[in-house]
Amino acid sequence: MGSLELAIAGLKPTFDGAAYMARLQGGAGQVPLFLKKNIFKSPLVRGNNALYIGRVGSTTAIRTAGTLSKAAPALGVLGAATNLYDIVQDGQLTAGDGFQAVNTGLMIAFPVYGVIYGVVDLGFGVFSDQSLTDRIKSGIDSNVSGSYAIPKF
Repeated sequence: MGSLELAIAGLKPTFDGAAYMARLQGGAGQVPLFLKKNIFKSPLVRGNNALYIGRVGSTTAIRTAGTLSKAAPALGVLGAATNLYDIVQDGQLTAGDGFQAVNTGLMIAFPVYGVIYGVVDLGFGVFSDQSLTDRIKSGIDSNVSGSYAIPKF
C-alpha cells in the first residue's frame, strides 16, 4: 500500500513538466511525459528527464498536474506513514525494517525509482503471496540476527 501511494505521488514532477510544456504551446496538442530522476532538480530541467513514457494531451497534462499538486503531498505523507506503521507494528526494529525505511526515503527523493519500484512491489503483492518489500525484509531478517524492542509508552 505504501509503495503504491509513493508511486502515485512520484508522478507529480512528471506531470508538472508536461503541464509546463502544455502551457508553453497554448494548451493545444500533445506533450511528452518523462519520469523525473529526482526531486532535487526542477521538473523543467531537461537533465532531470529519466524515462520517456509517452505523450498526453495538453489539457490532460494540465489537469493531472493540478490534481497531483494537491494529492501528491497527501499521498507522500500517507505512504511514509503506512510504511512507518508497517515497520513498528510488530514492536521490534530489525535490519529489514531499516531497509524499508531507507527504501521509503529513496522512493520519495527519486520519483523514477519510486514509480518503478512501486509498480513492481504492487505486482509482487498481486501475483504472489507477498510484496517485494516483504520478501526483501524477510530475506534480510533471516540473515541478520538481532532486533531492538520499541519502548511502549
